[in-house]
This record gives sequence, structure tokens and C-alpha cells, in this order.
Amino acid sequence: MQWNLRWSNCRSLHEGIMESGTETPTYESDGLRTVHFAPFLLDDEFNRAYRKAISPLDPAETDIRYRAYIIQWAVSQVSHIPGDFVECGTYNAKAATFILNLEDLKASDRKFLLFDTFSGIPSKGLTEREISLGFKGRFHDVTLEEVKEKLKNYLDVIELHVGIIPDTFVNLRPRPVAFLHLDLNAAKPTKDALDFFYPGLQPGGIIIFDDYGWVGYEDQREIIDLFFSDKSEKILSLPTGQGMVIKRPYKAIRDRGRIRWWKKS
Repeated sequence: MQWNLRWSNCRSLHEGIMESGTETPTYESDGLRTVHFAPFLLDDEFNRAYRKAISPLDPAETDIRYRAYIIQWAVSQVSHIPGDFVECGTYNAKAATFILNLEDLKASDRKFLLFDTFSGIPSKGLTEREISLGFKGRFHDVTLEEVKEKLKNYLDVIELHVGIIPDTFVNLRPRPVAFLHLDLNAAKPTKDALDFFYPGLQPGGIIIFDDYGWVGYEDQREIIDLFFSDKSEKILSLPTGQGMVIKRPYKAIRDRGRIRWWKKS
């Protein structure tokens, strides 16, 4: 009761401050406003990598540093886990370049697999809602040559896979994965990517879904939720609009109505 009362008082005070407008937000962009500590604002290495790869922090551009910070955190957490990095939905390679600016993948003997059509979202497999929202052809304003130029300093660690998912998986052998970034927007290729890469995601490996919580991507979220409905992992929905999954070393098995945990083979 005492804790509840104390929390109630703190909450009332905080709400009063917010309503009065006297508390300046530490971060306000990309659909997110907070007055709380945002460590990336004070991280010089992070901000250098962000400016170099994503944006010069032009006031006219959306500041997506909180999303970038989530990616940085996830990548740092898998530094001890064997396996490659994978991004499906590379587009203009801003996220990929950001990661490559922060992580020495060559030193850790990793490859970074990048998948995209590099000609926009294809119409194949789009749901009715995705078609009605104009997904077809989105992000067509980039060419493979532009992406190659942007990544020219990392050609020894990246693999560019050009085409439609899952066609680009046909001749690809399964391999251990430590980090998977899914930014495909559409539901079907997201499901195809999970089907292909999830089995190789190592225990402790992390998946970041860029579009998980955003309005207009409900079909994708539904198919992600369905995919994990029979898995031991649960999706963490983040206020940035991203979703995150950390691969468990154990799997859940229902035994006579009870959940038991067994080490994954």
C-alpha cells in the first residue's frame, strides 16, 4: 500500500510537470517524446557514426537516433556470440553503414549479409491492405550502384544479395546468425526471412524488427506475432516502433498442462 501510494504521488507530480510544459524533453522526434535520460546523446562515438552513416542531424530531417541506439545496443550485446550479421531490407544502406562504422566485423571473422531488391518493394505477395496503402514501389529511389559506392570500404565483409525474398535464399546455405535486422515493411517477405534465418539464430542472438509497432504495418506485425506464437521467445515492443526478440537457449515443451524448459539442440 505504501509503495502504491508513493508511486501514485510520483506519477501525479510527473503528470503535473508534463502538463505544465516546464520539463524539456531530452529527445523528441520519430514519433517519440521523452524527458528521461537518453545515453546516446552524450556518446561521441555513436553520434559520429550516426552523422557519417545516417544523417548530419539536419533539423529538416527526422532524427532517428533512438532507433539507431537500439540497433547499437543490440549489436553490442551479441559481440560474444558466433555467427554472421544479416539485414533484410537494406534500401540505401544507412543502417548497415551505421553498424559497420561501429563494429569491426573483419576482426570478429563475421560476414554481413544484405538483402534487397534495390529497386523498391515488389508487388509480389503484398496483402490487400499493403496494396491499398501504396507499398508497391516504395523505396525505389536508390540503385545498387549507389549502395555499392556507399559500402565500398567494407566489401571484404559484406555480401550483397539482390532480388526478391525468398528467391534470394535459394542458393544460400544455412549459417549461424548472431544479429538479424528486418526492415522489409511487408508481411510475406518478413515471414519468409524468419522461416529461413530463425533456425540459425544462435542462443542470445537478437532480431530487431524496424516496423513492428508502426501504424500501417499491422499485417507485418500480425504475421510476426503468429510466427512466435509457438516459440519460447516473446517479442518486446519498443516505444521507438521497433520490436525485439532475443533467442533463448531453451525451448518450451508442454507436458501434462505444464510448461517445461529443455535445452535447444
